[in-house]
Amino acid sequence: MIISLDPHIIIIIILTALMQSLLGIGILFLGTPILISQGYDYVEVLKLLLPISMTISFINSYRSRNYIEIDLRIIFLIVPILFLMYMTLDFSSTYIEIFISLMLILSGGVAILDLSKHDGVKERLDEDYKNSNVYFQNNKSFFQYSSNFIIGILHGLSNMGGGLLVWFYNRMFSEKNKIRAMVAFSYGLMAMSQISVLLVKKETLNYNSTYLILLLVSVMIFYASGAIFKRIESEKYSLILNVLIVFMGLIMIIRTLFV
Repeated sequence: MIISLDPHIIIIIILTALMQSLLGIGILFLGTPILISQGYDYVEVLKLLLPISMTISFINSYRSRNYIEIDLRIIFLIVPILFLMYMTLDFSSTYIEIFISLMLILSGGVAILDLSKHDGVKERLDEDYKNSNVYFQNNKSFFQYSSNFIIGILHGLSNMGGGLLVWFYNRMFSEKNKIRAMVAFSYGLMAMSQISVLLVKKETLNYNSTYLILLLVSVMIFYASGAIFKRIESEKYSLILNVLIVFMGLIMIIRTLFV
């Protein structure tokens, strides 16, 4: 089903663009399951969301370019996406929906458990976070390559590697600006890789003036998001977001298996 830019589609893209501007992910991670749950084809969803996600990610990357590290681990992220997306793009959308649903439930559930475990105990949260980061830093090279490879596999199969990407960089780095920059840069490369596969598979990428305006609006939202970000309490925001993610995953499972 070709996706027309109806008002509710535009609202979904604008809201997920705002989320991506704040967190580094959102357009693909939330836009994909929302649109698929409404009956839209997986490939058409990719065509709609990938250019906007890539544009916002690379603008964010350019603004934070001094924090970005580029080395061979990028290959371990990109190659699985290229290979698996090329091999599975024509798979039944039912299998893709089930896989995406499971990824939503898993990523959201783990995040909720992590947040609830430390609820109201800031000192323990700080200590646990510090200890986990020390462990990751001591094994930095191994975790960088292996985690990028796993993220690439998940993203190539389902377009849902963003959640794990954010978790990974939060463990690898302690500086907020660096985390956000690395997430944006990696996410931009992931989107660019997926667009390359669509072109190789000879998928038609036709965008009208309405889409270009929507792309421009999404970029404007990115630049306006700084003031909003400062007012958000991160833990409450994360808890609400992950509850919604799990709920969305359950709805998709029910819809796919029983409707």
